[in-house]
Amino acid sequence: RAAPRGQGEHILFVDDEPALVALGTELLSDLGYRVSGFTRASEAIEALKGRLDSVDLVISDLTMPDMSGLDLARTLLAERPDLPIILTTGYSGALTQEEMVLAGIRALISKPAMLEILATIVRDNVRRRG
Repeated sequence: RAAPRGQGEHILFVDDEPALVALGTELLSDLGYRVSGFTRASEAIEALKGRLDSVDLVISDLTMPDMSGLDLARTLLAERPDLPIILTTGYSGALTQEEMVLAGIRALISKPAMLEILATIVRDNVRRRG
């Protein structure tokens, strides 16, 4: 089955592992999204100061050394409450459904994720401009 495709929406992809940022950026770009990849949450925040409205979706690792994905989500959602955020994790049970809802997280994807699963979750949650 073909993976759902984007239409140029801008995705912010944050993971502390450079190889995963490169892979995520490549896969999402191949699916038709514009992707800005970062290995540090603080760098992503700094790069988007005053331009957060240009982002249609955030995908972030939950566990990172400089700032957790949950803290990144809280920071971004304080400025833009409508911003769709998806977290990824290699740890099962890392976040409860209640914690996700309270934090404004749209989905939690377990690593490694199949391309079709990732593509479907992204397509279902990306902010559509109209």
